[in-house]
Amino acid sequence: MEIGLLWYDPQLPSALPEHLDRAARRFEARFGRKPTVCYVNQVDLDGTAEQIHGIHLKAVPDILPHHLWLGVE
Repeated sequence: MEIGLLWYDPQLPSALPEHLDRAARRFEARFGRKPTVCYVNQVDLDGTAEQIHGIHLKAVPDILPHHLWLGVE
């Protein structure tokens, strides 16, 4: 990953697309480009979506629950 942003949201996993959109807008405002990947804890991902808003989702156990790690790969 070239650059990344760790985003905490206590309301995850409810309404993941809306929370991911908010985090992606912050990422773009900070880094001037859109994220391409988001690492998320397995418990926060329902397993049905592989991509939301053009961002690839990757479920990994290393990310704490209620956190999104957005970046560019």
